[in-house]
Amino acid sequence: MIALKLAFRGMRANRRIYVPNLIATALLVAINYIILAVTANQSIHHLLFGKQLVTLLHLTFELTIIITVAFLVYVSSTTARSEAHEFQVYTLLGLAPLNKRLIIIIRQTCVTVGALGLGLLLGLNFERFVFMALARILGIPHFHAPFLGGPLVKCGVIFIIISGGLILFRLFYHPAAKSKGQPTNRLPWLGGIAGILATATGYYLSMTSKPGMDTIPTFMLINVLVIAGMYGCFIAGSILVLNLLQHNRRLYYHRRRFIIISGLRQRMRQNGASLAGICVMVTSVLLSMIAVVSLMAGEHSLIRLWNPEDVITATAKPFSPAQRQIIRQTAHRHHLAVTDYQQSVMTAPIMGNLTKNGQFTPTKLRYQVAFVPVDEYNRVTHTHYQLRDNQTLIYCPDNQLHLTALTVNQHHFTVTHRLKRYPLFYDYQHAIYQPVFVILSSRKQCAQTSRTPWLYTTFFNTDGKKRDKVRFADDLQARLHLTNEEYTAKYQQGPLLATLFGGALFIGIIVSIVFIIVTVMLIYYKQLAEGLQDRARFQTLFQLGLSARETQRIVRTQVLTVFLLPLAGALLNTCFAFPAMRSMLKLFSIYNGKMILLVSLITAGLIGIGYALVYLLTARNYYAIIHDHRTNGTSDW
Repeated sequence: MIALKLAFRGMRANRRIYVPNLIATALLVAINYIILAVTANQSIHHLLFGKQLVTLLHLTFELTIIITVAFLVYVSSTTARSEAHEFQVYTLLGLAPLNKRLIIIIRQTCVTVGALGLGLLLGLNFERFVFMALARILGIPHFHAPFLGGPLVKCGVIFIIISGGLILFRLFYHPAAKSKGQPTNRLPWLGGIAGILATATGYYLSMTSKPGMDTIPTFMLINVLVIAGMYGCFIAGSILVLNLLQHNRRLYYHRRRFIIISGLRQRMRQNGASLAGICVMVTSVLLSMIAVVSLMAGEHSLIRLWNPEDVITATAKPFSPAQRQIIRQTAHRHHLAVTDYQQSVMTAPIMGNLTKNGQFTPTKLRYQVAFVPVDEYNRVTHTHYQLRDNQTLIYCPDNQLHLTALTVNQHHFTVTHRLKRYPLFYDYQHAIYQPVFVILSSRKQCAQTSRTPWLYTTFFNTDGKKRDKVRFADDLQARLHLTNEEYTAKYQQGPLLATLFGGALFIGIIVSIVFIIVTVMLIYYKQLAEGLQDRARFQTLFQLGLSARETQRIVRTQVLTVFLLPLAGALLNTCFAFPAMRSMLKLFSIYNGKMILLVSLITAGLIGIGYALVYLLTARNYYAIIHDHRTNGTSDW
């Protein structure tokens, strides 16, 4: 059958496209299968907040499918452009349209079958490893991972449907054999300025963002502005800059610079959008990994913030002798001993914002401010502070409040000390607002300033086995008839945070792997396409007397410039996103800025190293095509 022979012959000739496509598609199949297998596992459903995690996994699967479809459509269109000359030759030779359609169907079917077989094989082999890693991340001692055929069948059906859509796309998509060149952007200054303004606005919002209820909508707006700005800067802004360089006669009319600048202008017209897409994806990988790794690294500090002791209660009345007896009896029943038992008193926190000059306002909720009498603070900390009615001490966990004065409800105070520790602080009701403790001279002063009722807090630890502490925590809350607002236990919060943050880490890793695969393949196909476009031009320059050494320098400069632009843009985006990212993490009570910065630097370094490796691997193809003298400029892939 002639269609079958031509299909396989063309795939061998275009193996530079088909082999990477097969490998990348197989990896995406494996990732999507693993997500489906994890989602279907019943051990996930039985976790605390397991349903929420399953919902996030469903959303992740939908996201990866969207990215997969977009990537496969891009590869299919690239393949169609590369094979356009081949199909024109078939038309000139009189090959029937039915045979040409059969060639397309056979090639796409071969890629789909190969990718499904290899991808599902990889997924099944790595499934056990993924489940073991997930069990460790989520802190699950007994994680059952039986084989389920449902995810396997579902994954196969989805990719067969996608393959059918790609076949229809190829049958109706008929690109020209040779590109006529992209239309020149007649108003590069308009798009360039718009891109710069959008990016600058996003950067400004990020630099001025503060933790609060409006942080998440602001962060989403920043994302939209920066993404739109990146596309404007790469598509039009780069042309604007290169046009300005071209108008500089002394700079432009130089043997090597002339070729470099003209080559870059052509590349940015044709590939500005793909470079912007690479920049956005690298930025997404950086920010998602910084966020989830910071959450995991800050998990223990968050537990200490929410639960400085094993058990904390906050009630409207102090515990009665009968309630204290219930605590001792319940502990004894679970083979535990109660230690470090302490009681304290404070006002119920008021929510609001503290300005730089110390003015408390009930708008833009960012802080929860509680008031503690100085004699109570001295009793707990074994100190001897003395305060006047207009004086105060302040404690804040992240030590970012550098106030010298404080005004609350028309009461004015001078801050005499910013305290570095308060052993009985905690985050009331686990709110997203940062806790602040204000120490005043007396109970009367606290009541007049706060205008909220008193809260009686009880703190204590327990000695014994961890599993007994978990049972004790649940049993004690039921016996004391306390609500979740009144009661918090460290060994209840641990599994909760492990599920939330561990699930976020797992999802972040999955999404990052998908982005990395797509980014690497975009870079690979871009390098391949540009090498084939530039080959005829450089062969002409060889004939005009350009030396091999000069060619090597020009090629290296062009490739490095275009290749490093997305990475430079991603790193710049990450630097300006750091304040907004820190504000987002403060909503989860992650206040350690040095830890977030360290995580950011390590993540950026690893991404930079990986990006450099991708450059070394893909640039080799470009150089090989440029210096391939065995073929002429009319050759196809």
